[in-house]
Amino acid sequence: MPKVLLFELNEVGWPVVEPMLQNGDLPNLRKLMERGAHGTTVCADKRLDPCIAWPTLHTGTSHEIHGIDFLGQHPDTFRAKQIWDFLIEAGRKVGVFGSLLSWPPRPSAAFHIPECFARDAATRPEAARIVQEFNIKYSTENKKAIVAKTSLREMLSFSYGLLRGGVKAETLLSVGREVLQESLNPKLKWRRVCLQPLINYDVFEKLYKKTSPHFSTFFTNHVAYYLHRYWRARFPDQFQGAHDEEVSAHHDTIPHSLRVGDQLLGRVMSLIDDDTVLVVASALGQGPVKNPARSGQQNVLRSLAHLIAVLGDAAQVRVSGSMTHEHVLVVPDPQVRAQLVRKLSEIREAGPGSAPIFKIVVRDDTACVSFTAEYADLSAGVVIPAIGQTLPPLALDIHRYDVQPTTGDHTPEGIFIMAGPSVRPGCVLGEFDLRDVAPTILQLLDVERPAQMKGAPLQRVLH
Repeated sequence: MPKVLLFELNEVGWPVVEPMLQNGDLPNLRKLMERGAHGTTVCADKRLDPCIAWPTLHTGTSHEIHGIDFLGQHPDTFRAKQIWDFLIEAGRKVGVFGSLLSWPPRPSAAFHIPECFARDAATRPEAARIVQEFNIKYSTENKKAIVAKTSLREMLSFSYGLLRGGVKAETLLSVGREVLQESLNPKLKWRRVCLQPLINYDVFEKLYKKTSPHFSTFFTNHVAYYLHRYWRARFPDQFQGAHDEEVSAHHDTIPHSLRVGDQLLGRVMSLIDDDTVLVVASALGQGPVKNPARSGQQNVLRSLAHLIAVLGDAAQVRVSGSMTHEHVLVVPDPQVRAQLVRKLSEIREAGPGSAPIFKIVVRDDTACVSFTAEYADLSAGVVIPAIGQTLPPLALDIHRYDVQPTTGDHTPEGIFIMAGPSVRPGCVLGEFDLRDVAPTILQLLDVERPAQMKGAPLQRVLH
């Protein structure tokens, strides 16, 4: 029975990959395609979002069945099991690293480091906790144009802990060199996002070598970060009014991130043995935004913690991490939760229009609070009926920043490459249902497909 390693390259589609493949810029990806099969996954979910599409891949069923709506959602509300749970139940050794909506770590897993937006920093083994604390800080504190701040003491503490957790000294040295270059040339700060997957991969590699799991995952979001922000800089011909300065400054951001991803893939290919099937998948892709939002000054809510304190609920509410404009609150008490949702729903812009500034979705003990006033004029303040006051934005941790507009956004088509034993080399799959990935992996690992999985194994690529 072969092993399977699932390399999760979030939101990468063929339109950004193919030009670089043709130029020979992604040699490891090209080598993997030549050795195995490749095609295009299609996500049929009505809402295109990684917090939905990845569970669709992991469960082999659609959003309307698995019911997963946002990062941080309580797993008790999931209506379908994820692939790692089926495999653990079947007695397979499993390792998960960073896969979305994988919290909490499974006690029976060989290793399990949940997503960087997890509710807490719990990991298996406990020694990897420092890595998760690092990931949570640098993923949840980075909102739009803001870069998480780190004191010297905190940086030294992280460095020591990461070294003990498996990060190589040369990786930390390269991180140090990069930070130094940024301090000398702040225009290079965009490269910082590519450092996190390098640190994570070192830890993954150490855990993988130690445990040799039958099934493992490694997730990275770094390419998606650049695709959202710099699609127009990479493909200016797809837009009207692309600025030369933008193209000059950020034309290489997306290629740089893909080259880093290809380097990681090369390390994965060196890591695995001849009995391992390597799967590269993206669950979604990205394409150009027809009318990119205006750049310049936007309102950014850094955290809900200040507002929760103002409302007097800090002792009964935990603020969890999520992406960009979303914030997740964990409120175990149903009465407190209902009152808090009401209070938040009443909060509005001061002045003409007085529109609400939040959209809220509740699932069990969690509330996903989306900040909807990014482009609103909040100079008159924010009205908070629950306390009978109007407060300035800064009092609620709402700041104004020059923000890069979103020029790339989600599309249903993702990349899929699979190579190794039992896989027909040179097979071109074309488009197929994203839900087919999980059943294919189960078949490779000789585990019966459960009834919940509406997808089917890709028989034409297996022998």
